[in-house]
Amino acid sequence: YVVVLLPVLGIVQSGPQIAADRYTYLAGLGWAILAGAGLLSCWQTSPAPLPIAGVAICVVVGLGVLTWNQAQVWRDSERLWTHALALDSQSSIAENNLGVVRADQHKLAEAIEHYQRALQRRPDYADAHTNLGNALAQQGQLTEAVEHYRQALKIKPDFGKAVSNLGSALARQGKLAEASEHFQQALQITPDNADVHYNLGMALARQGKPAEASEHFQAALRINPNDADAHYNWGTALAQQGKLIEASEQFRQALRIKPDHAEAQSSLLNALSGVGMGKKAE
Repeated sequence: YVVVLLPVLGIVQSGPQIAADRYTYLAGLGWAILAGAGLLSCWQTSPAPLPIAGVAICVVVGLGVLTWNQAQVWRDSERLWTHALALDSQSSIAENNLGVVRADQHKLAEAIEHYQRALQRRPDYADAHTNLGNALAQQGQLTEAVEHYRQALKIKPDFGKAVSNLGSALARQGKLAEASEHFQQALQITPDNADVHYNLGMALARQGKPAEASEHFQAALRINPNDADAHYNWGTALAQQGKLIEASEQFRQALRIKPDHAEAQSSLLNALSGVGMGKKAE
């Protein structure tokens, strides 16, 4: 019985929770076996087994109803975290995760309230700072978003998501050199992140560095070959370097993935026109 209890005693912590429904299964297993053995013993020794069977059926039905009610809590994330807050109104994790649910529902004002409450209860909560920064950035409040990303990184310097999102916010502010530094730092943490490669490529392209940008668009496409925008922007960077044939191929790739990509269509026509003019000149 002690061996069965070991995973749920908290000696080795598994995640931030102190209790969870699934952790009651092993802990209750020994008692369920004893109850079953006791019922079987009573059934075999009792002169009137039918009342025992009736009691057992009532217990099973009652437990089934309770299980059904508890399962409703787990139907979706909104119910789960609302229920968690009803049980523990001071839970910063529940506030943060309910904020994520509201953000996914595009209810940013409510999401921001939940993130702020999470930070009131736990000011050193890096995830909540990052999520609050994301919501503020979506509302166009970039200065405030940058501050929360920086706060997250003070708490957790190797938080790749916060580093990348800080770079994106800085890029939107036009601080491209600083944004590029943060994207490069994010790649040191998560080198196989296609989005970070793409964002760094965009920042470098806007700084007039098409050759360096091309390297990162190419890296992004090695990870995610079906990114039409990455193909298009790599083609644009190649065209800026005078590599019109290679650029044309990237524009074609973008159109294979996204046939209604208007910018790729226009750029392909321009590139083909440039190739044709070059051949005439020869």
